[in-house]
Amino acid sequence: SILASLGIKYVILHDDMPSQYWETRNLLNNLQQQDDMELVKREGFVWVFENKSYNNLFSISGQNFLISGGLNILSGLSSAPAFESASTGLVLTDQKLIGGNRIEPLWDGLINDGNVEKEDLIFSLASDTRVILPFRGTAQSNPAFGWSRTTVTANRWQAMIQGLKLSNWQFDYGKGLVFTYVPNTLDMSFSVDQTGSYNLFIRYLENHHGGILTIQLDGKPLDEIATESASNDFVWRNIGILNLGQGKHELSLGNTKGFNAVNMFAILPSDKAIQYEHQADEWAKNRSIVYI
Repeated sequence: SILASLGIKYVILHDDMPSQYWETRNLLNNLQQQDDMELVKREGFVWVFENKSYNNLFSISGQNFLISGGLNILSGLSSAPAFESASTGLVLTDQKLIGGNRIEPLWDGLINDGNVEKEDLIFSLASDTRVILPFRGTAQSNPAFGWSRTTVTANRWQAMIQGLKLSNWQFDYGKGLVFTYVPNTLDMSFSVDQTGSYNLFIRYLENHHGGILTIQLDGKPLDEIATESASNDFVWRNIGILNLGQGKHELSLGNTKGFNAVNMFAILPSDKAIQYEHQADEWAKNRSIVYI
């Protein structure tokens, strides 16, 4: 099982939260249906399951895959009979900005849900990405008052998306995010070392409660993004090529309407963006691509 490859021997579940009754029941049913999970103790509201596939010995993976699409992909893998978790190394592309051309020698292929984000591969290759983090631009914690900072693993974020009936199990590259459902603007600054052409990217949440995001650069309108969608996924958007002068610039992120969340902006010199896109295409041609 995947839990075995993560070194997890026991799963302990407590069902003492009335507000989470149905979620807990579903999780409990799933655990009871797993062939390699055994209920070894129950006391009151505490259930203890033992992973029968657990092995306390270290093993060297025979193949390594990048995963694009978040934790939802893992549930599909766990039910695939041909998947050997103990001999396969897995890293989600949005866990962390890898960079430095490291995907070429290390990874044997890509596992995804059919919606490959090419930017995930580009930023896994790029060693010179400059990121602009909205998370660092605000200290607000209440989305009712404007752009508020959080992380995808924080209780506040999970409670918000569950309350809106949104299902999302993606990561935020370890960079945090901002979210709100009221009109508000967040100002950020960044600098470039030399005058030239740059590609600006944004990673934001498409969702069925979405609305409109606006982006301004140095006080001038740059882009307007419709974020309402039937899917509930963080996606990349290449805003376009910017001619930037050396030095400091101001970037403004506006929420015009709807529930919106933004992970980060990323800037690459335009010639490097083309180079990395070509490298990503070549890498994918020579690797195994698995669709879940």
